[in-house]
Amino acid sequence: MALETLATTAASITLTTGEMLELQPGTNQVLTRLDGWFSPAGTRRNSTERLWAHGTFSERGWRDQRIITVGGHIFTATRSEAAAMTDDLAAALADGTAGKFIVNDADLGYREATVYISGTPDVIWDGNLDIHFMIDMVAPDPRKYGELLTARTPASAPGGGLVFDLFTGDNAGVLDFGGAGTPGTATLENVGTADTAPVFTVSGMAPGFTITETTTGARLVYSETVAEGQTLVMNAADGSVLLDGYADRSAYLTRREWTRIPGKTRQTYLFESPGNSGASLTLGARPAWW
Repeated sequence: MALETLATTAASITLTTGEMLELQPGTNQVLTRLDGWFSPAGTRRNSTERLWAHGTFSERGWRDQRIITVGGHIFTATRSEAAAMTDDLAAALADGTAGKFIVNDADLGYREATVYISGTPDVIWDGNLDIHFMIDMVAPDPRKYGELLTARTPASAPGGGLVFDLFTGDNAGVLDFGGAGTPGTATLENVGTADTAPVFTVSGMAPGFTITETTTGARLVYSETVAEGQTLVMNAADGSVLLDGYADRSAYLTRREWTRIPGKTRQTYLFESPGNSGASLTLGARPAWW
């Protein structure tokens, strides 16, 4: 389902689910409400009273789910278009499954959230050409995510060294240190304000491997072989380890020190796989905002 271009000239809004909803060509839309999107989600805190003392114990807070309300006024060219639009709006997220709510702003850029319908949508049709609507949604993850960024690296490999005997044969008059090595590092920057979870994709022949976050030393150690032509994806958001998109291989992740990339921060990961043949790591992450 795509609820498109409900916006001013500076931004467009899309609601995407498994169904199909498109505003017909020639339809005019005016966005009248977009609550809960630009403001941050609320914070929840549990407090424990101090026994026989003033105040409570200090406990950290956590962001709550995001509540989004989008409303607008649609002017259609014909009554038949208006009638069809009422059906489309009533079907928005109607099956209760998740969809994507996307706001693409001229200055802020592309940002999306996974949403579910909340409450009862209002679709008010005057029986002619005008429709007013309002849809309440809830995003369990309060972050707003940008488009996917990726960085790729082959596994680290040593460089050459001094060739002995020195200053003999083809090496006369020079010190030959051989070819350069491969650092095996990939770096991504989260330009947003919220932390985001990286996704690690390993392909090529790797007889086990280690991925190390270079600042903290946190490691992911995988003990099984990734064969040529296979792809292993490890997602820090949910801790999943999937081979070729469906086979669970989490049992072979013998060390799992998951990390997240904080907002306004860049992180570098080192990929090591002794004995590999053409193995590579693709690091992916979406910038996130509160």
